[in-house]
Amino acid sequence: MLPDTVLVESKTAGRAGVADRVLRELQVRPIHVSKYYVAAALLNPDLRSNPWHRTVRLFTQPG
Repeated sequence: MLPDTVLVESKTAGRAGVADRVLRELQVRPIHVSKYYVAAALLNPDLRSNPWHRTVRLFTQPG
């Protein structure tokens, strides 16, 4: 991961929770990911039709 990156997992049942509201107030944009598929993509970057390629790049490459 990049030094200035934080990964936060937020699980809510229905409406946004406290953490979701605080992050939104800080203008943090959420992304939805599958931990399983991202792990698979990190372990095997040659996966065909890898839908998580962009997400993996967000956490592994600067800029």
